[in-house]
Amino acid sequence: MSVIIPVVNEAKLLPDFIAFLCAQDVGKKLEIIVVDGKSADDSVEIALSCGVEEGTKPCLSKRTYSKS
Repeated sequence: MSVIIPVVNEAKLLPDFIAFLCAQDVGKKLEIIVVDGKSADDSVEIALSCGVEEGTKPCLSKRTYSKS
């Protein structure tokens, strides 16, 4: 399952939202894709600090999470 998160200046909400998504039991791997719309805040840095891997612009990244 893939979840796409479009962000513009969402640094304050992003960590909790990514943590919320990772805590869900969807019964399969969860791919989180963060798409940054040229944020002026630390949205990109926050996403990277949450484990999102940097990818091709403008798509910041995607990472697959698996709940053990």
